[in-house]
Amino acid sequence: MESREFDRLNESLEADKLEQRNDDEEDTLLVKRPSVESISSSQHNGWDYWSAMRSAKYVFFRVLIVVTVLLLSFLVENINTMLVIGGSIIGTLVTIVIPVLFYNRAYSDDEKNLIKHSGDDVSMSRRKMIRRINYCVIFIGVSISALGLLNAIQDLLKGRTKLTATI
Repeated sequence: MESREFDRLNESLEADKLEQRNDDEEDTLLVKRPSVESISSSQHNGWDYWSAMRSAKYVFFRVLIVVTVLLLSFLVENINTMLVIGGSIIGTLVTIVIPVLFYNRAYSDDEKNLIKHSGDDVSMSRRKMIRRINYCVIFIGVSISALGLLNAIQDLLKGRTKLTATI
């Protein structure tokens, strides 16, 4: 008697699992087609205009960067000058400007940070002082970078970038 009840319970559990598995498969295989009203004017036959424009813009800027570097490499004969120009622009952004902006954004005066430290005036005044120091660091870093860039441009204009050694 007990074995029949056990078998019956086992069969019902297996049937429930199979039914659940079939329901899950139907949910994943079911493709809902949008109604005519839900299709915006930017979509036509499954083609999204804005998505295509984002892709085109991405490709355009990638090609623009490569072409710009290629043209600069034809104009500048010495790779040292190219490295100084790239380092003064990209190096300053990556090592000075972006980290400072990230820090200032993470510890800003947003509601989230103000609620977290509502009674802590020392912490808020310390953060404001650190942010002011960060802006001074950005100013000094960008100034030094601009001097390096101007020096490289002067060398380029005066013709001091010619190759000095030949193989």
